[in-house]
Formats: sequence, C-alpha cells, structure tokens
Amino acid sequence: MTFRLEPNASEPLYQQLARQIRQRIAGGDWTEGEQIPSARQLSAELALNFLTVNKVYALLESEGLLEVRRGVGTFVAARSTEKREADRLHLLDELIDSLVTGAHQLHLTRSQVLQRVREKLNDTTP
Repeated sequence: MTFRLEPNASEPLYQQLARQIRQRIAGGDWTEGEQIPSARQLSAELALNFLTVNKVYALLESEGLLEVRRGVGTFVAARSTEKREADRLHLLDELIDSLVTGAHQLHLTRSQVLQRVREKLNDTTP
C-alpha cells in the first residue's frame, strides 16, 4: 500500500493522508467491510507519528467512512450508493478547484483549459 505524503507541501500531512484514504474508498480500492491497517501499522509504514494517523482515523470515522471495532480493527464503513456517489463528486470538485486555481495562476483562458481537459480525457482509457 503506497501513500504519497509530501512533508514540504502547504497541506498538512494528516490532511494529505485523510484525502488519500477518502480517494481509495471512493475509488473502490478499499471496499465496504474491508479491514484496513491499524493506526500503528500505518504509522510505522509511513514513518508518521501514531497520533497523526490516529487523528486521521478518528476524523474519517466521524465522517462515517471508517468503523473502528475496539479489539478487532478498523474497517471501511458501509455507505449507501447515494453517499458513495456524493463522496466521489465531492473529491472531483476538490480536484477541479485545484485545477481552476492553477489555471488562473498560469493566466490560461477558459478555452485553453477546457481544450486540455478534453484532450486528456480522450487520451485516457477508463
């Protein structure tokens, strides 16, 4: 299991990890009912403080994405189809926001951005 955490990024490590776990769940890499690594295992693997990973798990549990079963482990929580779709669209909105911000910083026009997005969508196969 690989997470890409960037210590020098403006986004705090715990937010980077939470976002990447959300993406794994929304993308179906981690499925409903699947047991995921314990906070201790993940903190050791990522060389992160245990409390940081524990904070991420608690956050995602409060969002209804994870279910912690004391003495058993941490699992991907069951979610309705509507909530899973809403999660996916929310993550897409975050990516789009980042794209739009970057495009503005590069002084690109709307048509330039849309053309590149169309090209990239056509270049990739689902």
